[in-house]
Parts: sequence; structure tokens; C-alpha cells
Amino acid sequence: MATEKTVFDDWLKENLWRDLVFRATFWFVIASIGAYYSLTIDSQSTNEYLKRQSNSVFRTANIIGTVSILLGIVAMMFKDMEPLSNIWARDSRLGRIGGVFRRLAGDMTLWTLGALVSTLFVIGLVGFRSAGTLTEWALFTFLYLILVAMGFMAALLNVHVRRAEPFLATKLKDPRWVLAIYVVGILGCPLYLYYWS
Repeated sequence: MATEKTVFDDWLKENLWRDLVFRATFWFVIASIGAYYSLTIDSQSTNEYLKRQSNSVFRTANIIGTVSILLGIVAMMFKDMEPLSNIWARDSRLGRIGGVFRRLAGDMTLWTLGALVSTLFVIGLVGFRSAGTLTEWALFTFLYLILVAMGFMAALLNVHVRRAEPFLATKLKDPRWVLAIYVVGILGCPLYLYYWS
């Protein structure tokens, strides 16, 4: 069954950054409604709200975000190899597998970005409502900027996975080099996570 196509959908997909801003606006609105109910209606303290949010959303986002980065790199490998080799072409067995990876990576990076936007809103709200020393504010700002950078990286990966054009295949025409670069990146992810965990 085909999905409905509208002029608005086409306009959003002309620029994937525009599509992400549109989605982020709704994530922000939903996080605002959740904060309103928790802090005003349920009379939770700001710290209780942050603790509840960090225990559920942030932990899940950490796991899903890590998996989505790895899936994103694998998906980009399939996308870049598609125009360079017939073995990886869209209608081949590898091409079909690549389509599954691209869809999974696109959806998971979107979910990660949504979780990060919600978390940024919650942490920003807590920071706005609390008083602290200059050192505490400096640490808070540093951690907040790290989360912003993580959100930007998730958005960047999502755009590269979902856009029509390949990433490396436009610059490198030798499939062996492209494949080697991605294999190093894929193998480096677990080592990086192990080293920093």
C-alpha cells in the first residue's frame, strides 16, 4: 500500500535539515507538555523531574544512540558501494540488505535525535530554574554543549544516511578504498566504545 505524498512532504524532503528542524519542533513541544504536567500539575521538584527523565530517556538514548551510530556507518557503506560495484547494486542481494540497514539507521538516528532534543530541553529547564556557583554553571554549560554536539552528530549522520547522494563515492571511485575506509570505521567503533566506557 503506497503512502500519501503531499506538497508539504516534498518541500520538507527537498532539504533534510528542514525536515529535522520540523521534527525537532514537535519533540520540543512534546517535551514542554511533559515538563508542564510533571512540574506544575504533579508538583514534582525540578531535581525529581531531571532524575526521572535521566533514568529513562538518557540511558535508553545512550544504548540506542551507540547502536544507531554503528548502523549509520554500515548503512553509509552500503550506500557508497552501490554506485561503485554491481555486486552492491540496489537490486542485488547486498543492495537489498543495505536497504534494510539504511532504513534502520535512518529511523534509529531520528529516535536518538528526538531523545537528545527532549533531554536538552529537560536539562536546560533544570539549569534555568536552579541557582549555582560559577564553577557549577561552567560545568553545566560544558555538559550541555557536549549534548548539543551529540545531537548535531546524530542529525548529520541521519542526513547522510537518508539523502539520495552517496558520501564517499563522489570523491573516491575505487570501491576497494571506499570499502577499506568503512571497514576501518566499523571495526574502530567497538574499540572506541570499549576505550571510553
